[in-house]
Amino acid sequence: MSLAAIGVLIAVHLTAGYVDRWQGRGKLLFFSAAAGVSVAYTVMQLLPQLSRSDRQISAIAREYLPLLERHGYFLAVVGIVVFYANAVRISRSRGAQIAQGRADQADRRAFATSMVLMSIFNMMVAYSITDPNDPEIQPIVLFVVALALFYFVADVALHSSYKQEYHRVGRWILVGALLVGWLVGTKFEVSVTVIASFVAFFAGGILVTGLGNELRTGLSRKVWAFGIAAIAYSFLMMFLQPA
Repeated sequence: MSLAAIGVLIAVHLTAGYVDRWQGRGKLLFFSAAAGVSVAYTVMQLLPQLSRSDRQISAIAREYLPLLERHGYFLAVVGIVVFYANAVRISRSRGAQIAQGRADQADRRAFATSMVLMSIFNMMVAYSITDPNDPEIQPIVLFVVALALFYFVADVALHSSYKQEYHRVGRWILVGALLVGWLVGTKFEVSVTVIASFVAFFAGGILVTGLGNELRTGLSRKVWAFGIAAIAYSFLMMFLQPA
């Protein structure tokens, strides 16, 4: 089952660039709804898990950050800052390229930073999928659907920012990161403290990516599609995961 889940996420990376070529109203509806689902999953599932992450992280974190009582939430804030800074870096790079009469795409330094962030994210996701006892991915179908839709949003943004460079190289890097994470998860047991730290960090990243894509200027987004998808997915999660 874990390999099938990884296969779904790989398929998204390999096809998102083609989906971005869609034209018409359906494309706007799809990506707004996808962003809504990914944000809903983060708020309904990942953020509540931060209290559990605090307990796992605190034993080690207090040794180095004794003044911070809520370490998991702090890492989520750090994730928001890092992904936001990267988004601003991409926007400024594209603006500078256009001002110099070049193509509307970010430079290679921004590309490298994005690949590093998303590769680490992918490895952590893939590793989590190999652990059937990880409550953060249960039920696994909801987890995979939410992550697949998030990948569509993130990949299309990357494809828009880096054009052929992402299509030619970037998506294969992210596919490789998924496979590496899955292989590590099937062969080795990584500390739950490490995993909890990354989950907290990237929960902030998902929020920035999902909401940031909807708030980008120059794009006509469907607020109602975002809202309906987010609320519907939230109700689905509450139904399948009663308190």
